[in-house]
Amino acid sequence: MDQWSCAAIAKFLDRDPKTVWAWLKKCGIPIRPRGGDPASVKGHGNLAVSHTIGHKLSKESKEKIRQSRIKDGRLPCMINGVHWLHVYGKERHPRWKGGITPERQKFYATREWQSVARKVWKRDQRTCQRCGKKHDEGIPFDIHHVVSFEHATLRCELSNLVLLCEVCHYWVHGPNNTEGSYLKPCP
Repeated sequence: MDQWSCAAIAKFLDRDPKTVWAWLKKCGIPIRPRGGDPASVKGHGNLAVSHTIGHKLSKESKEKIRQSRIKDGRLPCMINGVHWLHVYGKERHPRWKGGITPERQKFYATREWQSVARKVWKRDQRTCQRCGKKHDEGIPFDIHHVVSFEHATLRCELSNLVLLCEVCHYWVHGPNNTEGSYLKPCP
C-alpha cells in the first residue's frame, strides 16, 4: 500500500481514525481530499461500500420503515399531526442528556474505551443479553451503560456494560421498560 488511509493508520496504531486525521492536520501532513480513498468509491466495483449512500428514500420506503418502528414498539406521540419533539423540543424529553457532546465523542475515541468494548463483545459472545440474538444475523448492536454515561467513574467498568441489539437497546430506554431492566440510578 503506497498511501495509507487514516483508517488504515488508525488500525495499525490501535487508535480512532478521527484522532489520526487530527494528528495529520495538526502536523501539516497533506491528506487526500474527501472521497479520495479508493475504499470509499461507490458503485458495483466496490461491494464493501453501501450502494445506498446519498440515496433518497421514496415515500413508500419511508412508510415501511415507519411501520417497522411502530411494530418494534416505537410509537410516535403526535400533537395536531406533528411529532411532539418538533412541537416542544428534544430538551423536554425525560431522558435528554444534551445530545452527543465533544466529551462523549472524545471518550469513545480513547484506548481505554476501545479495550473495554472489545472485552464486552468477547464476554457477551457477540450475543444480545436480552433477546439472545447473535451479531452474525446482521442486526446492529450497541454497548449499553447500565448506570448512565454521566457517572464518569463507571464509564469503563466492565460490570456496568452490557451488549444489546439495537431493538433491545431502544426497548431499554423506551416506555415499555416499566421495570427499569438494564437501568440503575447513579450512585
